[in-house]
Amino acid sequence: MSKLARQLIVLAVLLIVVVALECAAALVQGRSNLAGALVAGIIAGVAAASVLLLLLRYDARLVPAYAATVVLMTGATKAAQAGAWLPFVVDAAATIAMAIWLTRYLRRDATAVPEK
Repeated sequence: MSKLARQLIVLAVLLIVVVALECAAALVQGRSNLAGALVAGIIAGVAAASVLLLLLRYDARLVPAYAATVVLMTGATKAAQAGAWLPFVVDAAATIAMAIWLTRYLRRDATAVPEK
């Protein structure tokens, strides 16, 4: 099997996994309409996979910031709906700290000179 074929298979599997996870998330959120939840999951999955495959594949250091942004946006929405801002602030501080740490870790690995 050629290298290109292996890469295409990996990309297809990643796309399927992201779409499946988004569909599962839409179903778990309590949507009573199964077809609507699946359509919403497919749309969200394709959008997320597009961002991951088209933008973030060039620089792995962007992944922690992207993931932290998704977590913070979702947390802010839920905090606003429930009026629970204190847990959100604690979660936001931990998420930001972890994203900074991971970005620094990835930056350190990216600047390391490989041995010949």
